[in-house]
Amino acid sequence: MKKIPALIALAFMALGSANCERDDLCSESTPTTPRLFMEFHNIDVTADLKPVTLDMREINSDDTLRVTAQSKVYVPLKTDADTVTWIFTINPESSDPNLIRTDTIIFNYTRNNVYVSRACGYKTVFTLNGNGGPAPGYQRTPLPPLAWMRTIIVDDYNIEFETDAHIRVLW
Repeated sequence: MKKIPALIALAFMALGSANCERDDLCSESTPTTPRLFMEFHNIDVTADLKPVTLDMREINSDDTLRVTAQSKVYVPLKTDADTVTWIFTINPESSDPNLIRTDTIIFNYTRNNVYVSRACGYKTVFTLNGNGGPAPGYQRTPLPPLAWMRTIIVDDYNIEFETDAHIRVLW
């Protein structure tokens, strides 16, 4: 008789643990909010990647991201606004001031929150404005020939993943 309450309690514990989801942790391999993926290419041979050393800084921030000899960069977009302004300074440590040049790009986009899972919650995906319209999804200053970014090509207006470049910069 004394064993019956113990067996009932054990049965409830087994049922309770069977209802728990094993995936209570968000795996590192789960895609989260993507960043804008930019590739830098040689303007003379556009198929060739061209490494760049630059400082990236969001306009309202004192934090600078240094990129050294890389041909690919990931630019975070804001999840709480439809626009973000980034300043890109090439050759930031050059002793020749003529080699230090700055381009400013304002990225314009729409946001959409997408459910990932109970453990991971939501991620935000972005669509650059201008897909099929007159605006390219960004505004920039200065314009060529003063800009070090000579040509900017939007390859993918939908920013859902970071696997392929969204924007190619020819310089």
